[in-house]
Amino acid sequence: MKPCFTHRTSYSPAQQRWRRAGSGLASLALLLALAAPHAWAAAWQASSAYTKGDVVSHQGQDWQAQWWTRGEVPGSAGGAWQPVQAPGNTAWQASRAYTAGETVSHGSQRYQARWWTQGEEPGKREVWKRLDPVRNDYKVVGYYISWGQYPTFGNFTPLKIKADLYTHLNYAFAAVNEAGEVVMADPGEWNNGKGWGDQANFARLAELKQQYPHLKTLISIGGGGRGSKYFSNAGLTAESRQRFADSAVAFMQRWGFDGVDIDWEFPTFAVHPENVLRPEDIHTFPLLFKTVRAALDAAGKADGKQYLLTLASEANPANLVKYDWKAVAASVDWINVMAYQYAGPWALESGHIAPLYADPVSGKPPKYNADGTLQTYLQLGVPPAKLLMGLEYNGHLWTGCQPQHQGRYTRCKGIGKSTWDYPTEGALDYQDIKRNYVNTNGYTRYWSESARMPWLFNAETGNFVAYEDPQSLGEKLKYLQQHRLGGAMVWEVTADRDDDLARLVAGELLKK
Repeated sequence: MKPCFTHRTSYSPAQQRWRRAGSGLASLALLLALAAPHAWAAAWQASSAYTKGDVVSHQGQDWQAQWWTRGEVPGSAGGAWQPVQAPGNTAWQASRAYTAGETVSHGSQRYQARWWTQGEEPGKREVWKRLDPVRNDYKVVGYYISWGQYPTFGNFTPLKIKADLYTHLNYAFAAVNEAGEVVMADPGEWNNGKGWGDQANFARLAELKQQYPHLKTLISIGGGGRGSKYFSNAGLTAESRQRFADSAVAFMQRWGFDGVDIDWEFPTFAVHPENVLRPEDIHTFPLLFKTVRAALDAAGKADGKQYLLTLASEANPANLVKYDWKAVAASVDWINVMAYQYAGPWALESGHIAPLYADPVSGKPPKYNADGTLQTYLQLGVPPAKLLMGLEYNGHLWTGCQPQHQGRYTRCKGIGKSTWDYPTEGALDYQDIKRNYVNTNGYTRYWSESARMPWLFNAETGNFVAYEDPQSLGEKLKYLQQHRLGGAMVWEVTADRDDDLARLVAGELLKK
């Protein structure tokens, strides 16, 4: 794999864009099951087919189907079944009996029963052991691509976003000009409610925030392509850093954002061949965040607001050790870790886009996966609450791949056709994958227990699809909760237009 991601530059009908490639679990059946476990759920039968939301009983536990399934045993590694009584999600009920080991929530706190109990209130009786408190502060950050509004991308304007599924939206992207100042990447036109480009999107984002008052928006600056061309100029000196910071704050205030997301993603190498690079970039990188933090704090004090500062950062552990992450973390509210860049159309070698753990078939370094990346950040001093685990809703299609390992980690001949107007990326929306690729049209779905990822392979054509699905996302959501991370970041919201994946993430982290 080449150490750069030049596929990130895309084209809209107007001009070149700057971009970075990066279930409703609370159903009625689930609520009933929580209220009266085992009281009504039918016993699981291997010969029966089940659809999403169905609840069964198996070996003394109620299970809910996460998708259509037949023959998969509840509790097996396939992931189609999840226990109804998830730890900490069940509110204590005075009328119910609990056995040793069961967990409940009560008064925003989690408890575990030491022995059989009924009617003894958690927090007041020794029978209940206090556990970690229930988390209610997870963030779910979604990136919205500015070019999504155009006909070649399905006219997906900001008003089509189901913003109750997100806590924050990042607008991708503004750019950095040669003077090191923040400018629109696609100014467009907007007049009396009509027009296109960034100004049209900003107006619609303001309207979206009126519909969803909880929502915070950030302007993302840079990305992996030409929008980041002059970050080196911006970071070079104390004067240039201040000029950049002042322009970023002014841009944020002018267009009604709640913070700034700096996507100077790869200071150590040129993602785009025209990007300016200097040896000192790795040292000025944390200084730029420190300067912007000070400027935002000053503006917030004057405005009576608290402005956010975040960044999107790379996934390669070999590069991460070059940065002073303690200094960066001290300046930012959180880091959006792009833990989905382990394979992609920048190279003709197929592979999982976001393996959670090492896959022995891959031949890659043992840390070249999401776990290795996130553990590297933690080892370098970033607090877990400031790490958001990146999830990619786009899948990627390679063509003419060799048949070894059902197409994984083999040389391919080309990149396939995208769902929308990404001529060189093979980028597929999740719904496109679900309807037209999963176990249809010659494709077979496979699952890697090592990587905790699915993939699709067409043995006749050699076409290979790397993607996320509910099973793999479920594994990642468990991981980020177990490691007490700050939440999840999504690249990008238009790639899940029916919100299949978004509802799963929000259901788990935001209890939507």
